[in-house]
Amino acid sequence: MTCLAHLKPCHCGRRYPHIYNHRYCDHPELGYAYLEKAMSKADPHIGYSILAHILAETRHKVVITTNFDNLVANALSIFTNTFPLVCGHESLVGFIKPRLRRPLVAKIHRDLLLAPKSTVEDTSHLPEAWEPPLKTLLATFTPVVIGYGGNDGSLMDFLDKLEPGEIVGGIYWCYWHGEEPSQRIKELVAKHKGRLIAIMGFDELMLQLSAELGIESQANQIEKQAEKRLQKYNEGWDELRKRLDSADETPEIKPVKDALLKTAEGDSNQWWAWQSRVAEEPALDRKEQLYLEGLEHCPSSSSLTGNFANFMRNVRKDYAVAERLYRKVLELDPSGANNTGNFASFMSDVRKEYDEAERLYRKALGLDPSDATHTGNFAIFMSDVRKEHDEAERLYRKALELDSSDTTNAGNFAEFLIITKKLGEAKKVTSQFWGLLVDDTQGYAAICCIFHYAVHCLEGSDNYSGLQRLKHLLEHDVHCETWCWDNLLEALSSTLSPETMDFCTALTKNIQGAPECPDLNTFPIWEKLEPVDPAAPWNMWE
Repeated sequence: MTCLAHLKPCHCGRRYPHIYNHRYCDHPELGYAYLEKAMSKADPHIGYSILAHILAETRHKVVITTNFDNLVANALSIFTNTFPLVCGHESLVGFIKPRLRRPLVAKIHRDLLLAPKSTVEDTSHLPEAWEPPLKTLLATFTPVVIGYGGNDGSLMDFLDKLEPGEIVGGIYWCYWHGEEPSQRIKELVAKHKGRLIAIMGFDELMLQLSAELGIESQANQIEKQAEKRLQKYNEGWDELRKRLDSADETPEIKPVKDALLKTAEGDSNQWWAWQSRVAEEPALDRKEQLYLEGLEHCPSSSSLTGNFANFMRNVRKDYAVAERLYRKVLELDPSGANNTGNFASFMSDVRKEYDEAERLYRKALGLDPSDATHTGNFAIFMSDVRKEHDEAERLYRKALELDSSDTTNAGNFAEFLIITKKLGEAKKVTSQFWGLLVDDTQGYAAICCIFHYAVHCLEGSDNYSGLQRLKHLLEHDVHCETWCWDNLLEALSSTLSPETMDFCTALTKNIQGAPECPDLNTFPIWEKLEPVDPAAPWNMWE
């Protein structure tokens, strides 16, 4: 494994402590301020992007440096998903271990913000605390020295004191082409059976290492990472807006909502700002106009375009415009799993173009296999449209593995198991469904009560405890207009008597709150039932 000693690659490095001494010895605070200002705009360039990949993705994990900037740590943050252990002070060396799970940056002249060592006196010796961990690292990792002139008395004296064999892999000392290394360096390299290597520069060396290690250009990865960060940032604003939208109007919440609106008004180039305005606008015509204005300012926003497509589909029912917007959003962001899944649902439920819908569903799950919502939607498609029940069951189980708290997927799977007559499993999932409905605001409790009754009907049982809770819910005007009962009623019709089927159909119409609902009291079974509060303890299957 490799230890990269990346050490002051500037040509003035050998005179740096003397220059610093001359300028700031009497005013150290001014020196710190100068260094902070000088490094405030330092940005990791191409060489650091490769170094970051090496540190994050290979077994070469260590950087020992006399620099006190944060370029290595920043590069890991920008170009990878890995953060390092940064030891920027000798008091932290106890955290250095030879077996590393993450990259290590050892700053032997301290971190920029921890009184960095810059004077001749400071850089003339190495604090004793550094010696044991450095010896351990050099006995474990092979050092590749880059751009270090060996002119200070700290690290160079330490290396000189090491006995032959203490640097197990030898030492590879890279020096700038055209600048002969000092005699002291040559002797040190010979002592440890190392090699002197002329290089054109840090970036050039990193480029060569990337070729040998098979590291491809990271441009696409960096772009995707930046897009993900931007997406998460925007999603954070969207989630905050949704939380505020659903919050009760209280004196405490009002100033927070006002702050969000003020932020949105001041930024016409952020899609979430327009989405916030849409959410606050009660009039549908004005909502649509705000979407159009927002897309004039943010024409490349896939999120705003996708939300507009959903609005035109679900609210305006303008399917021609919705389809055009869905296709536009996939042009803007072909790798957007959520919008791809939404378009799949549109093509299945609205257009009935099932082949394209299946292609889009599979693409969405290929882009994001962890999306529980679209996994569940695809399960419905495979069950109801393709009639491929084995595949549908696999997808339902996968959806609940991904998110066991998803009430919609739990309810859909419970119904699927009842329809396919897998009653033992249906009982387990129905119980799971009921357990998720503590704060039910969608009328799902009424649906679960029907599932309970349906299972008992199919088993020939007369357990009406589910119906008792359903009676309480309907008396308190709890409804669920969106649930489709066709598949369940069709499955029950092959087993239940016509009279029981009439009762089940009447129940579903009442749950939907349909116009001119059948009077349930015309059914003796319902008239005799005593309603039970759904909050009462319930062992569903006793």
